[in-house]
Amino acid sequence: NGSGRALRLLDWLMAPLQSTQLGTLVAAELQLTLRQRPGWWWLALLSTAGAGLLAPAPLAALAVVAGWALLMDRYRQAPLYERSTRTGPLIFSASGAGKRVLQARWTVLFALGVLVNLPALLRFAINQPMVALAIVIVAASLPAWSFAVGALTGNSRAFELLACVFGYLALNGVAVLNVGSDPGWTSLVHIVALPAVIF
Repeated sequence: NGSGRALRLLDWLMAPLQSTQLGTLVAAELQLTLRQRPGWWWLALLSTAGAGLLAPAPLAALAVVAGWALLMDRYRQAPLYERSTRTGPLIFSASGAGKRVLQARWTVLFALGVLVNLPALLRFAINQPMVALAIVIVAASLPAWSFAVGALTGNSRAFELLACVFGYLALNGVAVLNVGSDPGWTSLVHIVALPAVIF
């Protein structure tokens, strides 16, 4: 059936990644994320991607925020997934496993944060490269912030609430997530804050 073919295609696409430990973890994270997407999610992604490509620039910038919102469940779950599934002792028993899992999870969320907005990214890269750069920088920053907030609060909902606040502000033109409002300022804020989040 269609879902079986899609899963086999996903397995085939992930196979080249599995030559290293980190690549195997990245492939596993990608499969976990994409296999769990319901039909409405793909329809919503198609809508946000279309708006990012074809809508007027201010609306396209909001479509970018909506694309990231479609990943909110993964951002929310990422830092505390092992706690919620009670698999932490098993996952992190090997030396360096915790670091590798976080690296893989960040890599996947960063890649998905770019890919869900790829039409908008390509569009802005042609005529507004600073906006395209801001999309990539925010896509890298969001998973790092989700890890930091989850580690600080121990609550998977804390980042979701914070993101909702900034999403609402984006609707009102505030540039923290609205890459079209002031892309240079957006990029600078996330670049400056990123070291604090990492360390």
